[in-house]
Amino acid sequence: MLLFFTTFLLLLAGVSLAILLKRLSDQKLLEEDRPPVLAAETYRPLFAPTEDELRLAESEERRQLTAKQADEVRQEHEDKLRQLEEFRQAWLASPNRAAAIELLHRASQVQEGDAYLETCESILAVWRDGRLADLPAGDLAQLLETHFWLLPAENRTPGASFRLKEAAAELRSL
Repeated sequence: MLLFFTTFLLLLAGVSLAILLKRLSDQKLLEEDRPPVLAAETYRPLFAPTEDELRLAESEERRQLTAKQADEVRQEHEDKLRQLEEFRQAWLASPNRAAAIELLHRASQVQEGDAYLETCESILAVWRDGRLADLPAGDLAQLLETHFWLLPAENRTPGASFRLKEAAAELRSL
């Protein structure tokens, strides 16, 4: 009986060892044949999005696009203001008639009434100091007014318009 029991245990150990080795080899085969991980964008949702979700996603895209465009416009406007200020500082170092006309043109292209008015005041200050002698008073008044009309109507504020008309009237009276 002991012989049968020992034989049975040896057989059981052999079968257990064979099953264990088979599982280990099958595990390695499974790992080798495993497909690469699929990218997340290839998965599809379990349910199709509802109309409300589609409208919400579309409105969010439009809002982001509008915000991006507004940011680009704001950045472009800030760049124009910075370039105008740099040109104004360079012009103040050595003022002349041609550069004054270019300065007025650039100030009108910024499309901001306050920036244009500051530019006009700096040109008038230089003209009053006598550093812009090659520009007659009447021509300067005409330049200030005509370039002011290049500004969009919503940027031609009454205050800026009044101050500019006073300066032009003063120049014409000289």
